[in-house]
Amino acid sequence: LDVVFSTPEVGGLKSPHRLQLIREFQTWVEGLPQVDNSVSMADFVEEMNWGFHGEDDSYRKIPDDPSLVSQYLLVYDGVDLFDFTDHNYQLSHVNLNVNVHGANDIALIMEQIRDYLGQHVGTEMDWDIAGFGRLFADQEDLLIEGQIYSLVGAIGLIFALMYLQWRSLGGALLCMIPNISPILVIFILMGLMGIWLDMATAMIASVAVGIAVDDTIHVYHGFIRRVRRGISPVVALARTFSQAGRAVMTTTIILSAQFLILITSEFVPTTHFGLLTSIGLLTALLFDLLLLPALLIVIYQTVPKWRRENRKPVAI
Repeated sequence: LDVVFSTPEVGGLKSPHRLQLIREFQTWVEGLPQVDNSVSMADFVEEMNWGFHGEDDSYRKIPDDPSLVSQYLLVYDGVDLFDFTDHNYQLSHVNLNVNVHGANDIALIMEQIRDYLGQHVGTEMDWDIAGFGRLFADQEDLLIEGQIYSLVGAIGLIFALMYLQWRSLGGALLCMIPNISPILVIFILMGLMGIWLDMATAMIASVAVGIAVDDTIHVYHGFIRRVRRGISPVVALARTFSQAGRAVMTTTIILSAQFLILITSEFVPTTHFGLLTSIGLLTALLFDLLLLPALLIVIYQTVPKWRRENRKPVAI
């Protein structure tokens, strides 16, 4: 992680007061168990003040004289100082070495840092948090947000197309149940197995829904087509499974087997993607073959309006 400090005026970071604020921040942040150490331009100034006073430990501090700070920075001949500040001394950063790697842990550190800087630095300097640590922590929010948008878009589009196909709001809603349920199964498994959201696993739910809906269409279309021809619901389901059941099972098993090939990869995100997608497809198949038929029979027998709606003959 990096904490960036900036001032509006040239040479603003030569101020002993501002350097002391940075040093106090380092002392505080190094007291957190998640932070091993920190480095900033304030360390260089402290070290030079100590060296120019005969290495007396009582001088290992930021000098109070602004001109002395300027002289130290002028005579310093190392280029590594400018890894932590610009040549105008308006912009500087504190580099933090953290010992945690989870996005949630890093986000917690950033929240603590923001609280401290807001209370102790305030408007004395502009500050912000940067670095690969923040990028990694922000990535989780972006992944979750992207997954939500992707899922909502996919589910909404599937629902709209089903409604346009069958002109039945109840039927479209019913068909969404066996397609949404596998998503919950995938997320539960990810939690139980300790699998984090990443670039690969964030796509699993949308991919699984997009493929699994094909089985739902086969089962529901076969059932409704026969019911609208006057066949009883139980017989309609039996004939639907007789005609389309084997094809539905075969295509799902083939697709799942293809995704399972990915578990042989040495790249862990690819392994997770293949395993969870296969589980999602097989779960969707079970819901389509067991849950959807049961719901069709129950709703057809208990909801008169839906039963009348689907008695109307249609051209197939």
